[in-house]
Amino acid sequence: MSSAGPFVVALLVVGLLILTTRWVFRPSRPNVTPRRPPDASEGAIGLLTVVLSGVGKEDVDVRRAVLSDAGIRSSVSNRRDGTVDVLVFAADADKARVILGP
Repeated sequence: MSSAGPFVVALLVVGLLILTTRWVFRPSRPNVTPRRPPDASEGAIGLLTVVLSGVGKEDVDVRRAVLSDAGIRSSVSNRRDGTVDVLVFAADADKARVILGP
């Protein structure tokens, strides 16, 4: 009346499955290089286009509020020199440039 036998076999099978899946789904090469954040000064980021470049961090909230009041969604990207770029979707880029002015 040893009911521990099937339980031990089940634990061994589960342990073997865990080890096998860790080996199969392990990354082929370790990710050791740190990823730097994207810099919009190098061009567009995905679907977003730069409409205002090199803005100081204190001025960016005012500019984004103006865009928001006009119904344009915007985002920011930090540049390596400490300034900020304002980005909008490509469809809204021309309208945003007109609203923000020179």
